[in-house]
Amino acid sequence: MNAGLNSVFSSLSPLDWAIVAAYLLISLFVGIYFTRRASSSMSSYFVSGRNLTWWLLGTSMVATTFAADTPLAVTGWIRTDGIWKNWFWWNYIFSHVFIALVFARLWRRADVITDNELNEIRYSGKPAAFLRGFKAFYYSTLFNFIVMGWVISAMAKVLKVFFGVETTIAIGICLFIAFFYTMMSGLWGVTLTDFFQYFLALSGTIILAWVVIGSPEIGGFSGFIDKLSTIDQKHVALFMTPSGGDPVSDGFWSSSFFTFFVYLTVIWWSSHNTDGGG
Repeated sequence: MNAGLNSVFSSLSPLDWAIVAAYLLISLFVGIYFTRRASSSMSSYFVSGRNLTWWLLGTSMVATTFAADTPLAVTGWIRTDGIWKNWFWWNYIFSHVFIALVFARLWRRADVITDNELNEIRYSGKPAAFLRGFKAFYYSTLFNFIVMGWVISAMAKVLKVFFGVETTIAIGICLFIAFFYTMMSGLWGVTLTDFFQYFLALSGTIILAWVVIGSPEIGGFSGFIDKLSTIDQKHVALFMTPSGGDPVSDGFWSSSFFTFFVYLTVIWWSSHNTDGGG
């Protein structure tokens, strides 16, 4: 394992390191550049003065799912269950339509900076204040600690495999860069770096796929199609619905189709983010 890491580490050219350094510097520059604008008011810092365009916000949201953890998780789902397992998150298209067409204008009208403020608008008295305090504590500690834990762990693994960087150092680098531009520039820095990172990651993914498919091991697109025919049908599946289990012979409740049914009809509205909060 160490020999493999050292091989990858030593194979990186000065151009490779220059690209990595440029990426880090651009992220830091964005944080510095938007510091004055973000610090002009609390609204500017936390919600960018409510002036961000829909396409910038949308790209930032999509970029969030391009984090180190999500592609690894989705790859695992496809490998074990097939393409249809993506309905685990595709189902949110239904709630996102409601968010864009219904809830967005209501959030705007509420004129809150955080969704937690809505508790004391919707309710009243000490119970509302307690609910707001409890929710702030819960999400800023337990909830976000777990989420950031698996994201940071995934990024540390990526850095270790590709660059041979030890986990502690990898975590330190990630936290410093992200914490710096987030703290300095607020939502301005987050959305702008997300925008840059999304297209960088998307371009890199397309180039990587092209190189891998064109490699001698794969043999181009024709070789790729031929290799697909040798894989278990469940894992090849470009099926949008489950290929395993039969609702008739196995019983609806024990079939994989029931899982698919739950994704389509339950998960999208039962999530805590269905109203566009969070």
